[in-house]
Amino acid sequence: MGSRTGGSASSDDAAEPGSAPGSAGWPTSRGVALLRDAIEALAVEAGAAVSDTARGQGLRSLWPQVCSLYGQVAARVGAIHATGAAQADGFSSTGMLLRRRLPP
Repeated sequence: MGSRTGGSASSDDAAEPGSAPGSAGWPTSRGVALLRDAIEALAVEAGAAVSDTARGQGLRSLWPQVCSLYGQVAARVGAIHATGAAQADGFSSTGMLLRRRLPP
């Protein structure tokens, strides 16, 4: 598997057919598909009857993964900015791409 923090995409992140919700026609990478599955699993787990201690332990184990995910997002935004991909996609700036193309 690839790095959990920032950096470039590896061959494990090759695009597969399909599209992510809200991204009309954009390919979904294997990693994004796995992330979607993980989020669904976490939602099911969150509804499980567990002790308060277990909930706290679950959050402590989830938080570093959330931070790593933010690192991946930041690295991808940085790569888009550095390569001028926003302009190539018809936007005047990376900021405009983020405001207009990415759903809130």
